Amino acid sequence: MKYIQDQIEDWKKQLNPVDCIETQMAKGWPVKGCHFVFDKYTVSVQWGAGNYCDNYDRFDYEAIPPKSTTAELAIWENGSDEGLLPLWESESPVTGHVSVDDVFKILVSVKANVLPTVAPEDE
Repeated sequence: MKYIQDQIEDWKKQLNPVDCIETQMAKGWPVKGCHFVFDKYTVSVQWGAGNYCDNYDRFDYEAIPPKSTTAELAIWENGSDEGLLPLWESESPVTGHVSVDDVFKILVSVKANVLPTVAPEDE
């Protein structure tokens, strides 16, 4: 079984983002995700308590999140004041329960400055 957390270092090596910023609910709390910063866009990949992933029903925000097979994603254009970009055909700027393989496909696409237009489950 593949887990999001186990893939982050490999993805950083393969994709060589401008930056990869770890995210936390509060300073000093465990890492619950990361932001892959590419030339034009940033992709937020979250797997912590309360995120739209395997850990959605958890509320222990100060604990290290259990490994998750899915992640919550959001994308925004660097330097833009527009906020999160709507994903796929929906109005929602956040997509949840995205599989490990689909997260990687989306990261590859965004690195190439191509925003995904079809939801992973629709491919």
